[in-house]
Amino acid sequence: MKLARIEHRRCNEYRATTHVWIPDEMTVEELGKLAHEARNAMLQAEDDLAKAPDAPKNPGWAPAYEKFPNKTAAEIKADHDALVATYKAWEARKNAAKRTFAETLKVTSNGAVRTFYGYADWPGIEVEISWGHRHGQTFDMSPTDPSAKDINAPKPDEEEL
Repeated sequence: MKLARIEHRRCNEYRATTHVWIPDEMTVEELGKLAHEARNAMLQAEDDLAKAPDAPKNPGWAPAYEKFPNKTAAEIKADHDALVATYKAWEARKNAAKRTFAETLKVTSNGAVRTFYGYADWPGIEVEISWGHRHGQTFDMSPTDPSAKDINAPKPDEEEL
């Protein structure tokens, strides 16, 4: 694995830098393509969440049978299961919209790209992406600083590298 840097720009101004681990054989073009796919996935997730209705009420862990004396247990459970499914669908959209760029890039690459976790020497591969004019939307670009030697940072698992 080698370290790669992705520069984020918004309205053509520098915003953040994300560092990630990539396979040794990955090219700049491949990383650039994956980075743009991750950015597009984040933009789409944000748009999907904005179109979604407000958060549904959390249905809780179990049906409240005592609140519905005129229904059968099976009817109450079916109603509760439908509420749980609605809530989980909304929660999945929310979680996708709030995922960091590095996490989204990891998902987009099917795990080939790994999140940055600690200090490493700079390898020299770099990709820049532009987020356009998406004012009012807050994307976590997962900024990292490989020059900061954080003694509390988790160390890479040798088996993962």
